[in-house]
Amino acid sequence: MGANQETGGSVLELSGAEYMVRASGYLKTLDEFREIPLTARGGVPVRLGDVATLQIGPEMRRGIAELDGEGEVAGGVVVLRSGKNAQETIAAVKAKLAELQGSLPPGVEIVTTYDRSALIERAIRNLTTKLGEEFLVVALVCALFLWHLRSALVAIISLPLGVMTAFLVMRYQGINANIMSLGGLPSPWGRWWMQRW
Repeated sequence: MGANQETGGSVLELSGAEYMVRASGYLKTLDEFREIPLTARGGVPVRLGDVATLQIGPEMRRGIAELDGEGEVAGGVVVLRSGKNAQETIAAVKAKLAELQGSLPPGVEIVTTYDRSALIERAIRNLTTKLGEEFLVVALVCALFLWHLRSALVAIISLPLGVMTAFLVMRYQGINANIMSLGGLPSPWGRWWMQRW
């Protein structure tokens, strides 16, 4: 409208997100819009409110979310900051959701659709088992082929000490410990460090 200079600019897509583009005008209230003159008949102005019903409508809908075919839902995503502990964050989110659940109206519930904590626990369990087996095999091979228990103890003791040294350097440099960096760790040390990091 020329009286308001309100202009729409469609949608701008950036990085997978859509942004509504619009130029805001000068008019703020519905009464101001109703007073916009459209034309004049016999010296009498015809205003927008004379020929149209003006009301505030809903925003344009963009997309829909549905869960298990049971109808529309509102969704949310928890974003973990880089370098933060995923398990601690997930535990804090679960505690907050449990606190919010009690204040929701009847019939409304919070449903978790993807929880990374189970995946993390399975990965740690699998890594712990496999590395424990490898640690045992190294010790047995050293003992069987060298027939010398103290020589086997060298490998058994040097591996944890090497791991501890590597982790101290990683911690000093601010490098995070993850599943990939735990690939060569003996089982007890890997689990101990994963729980504390």
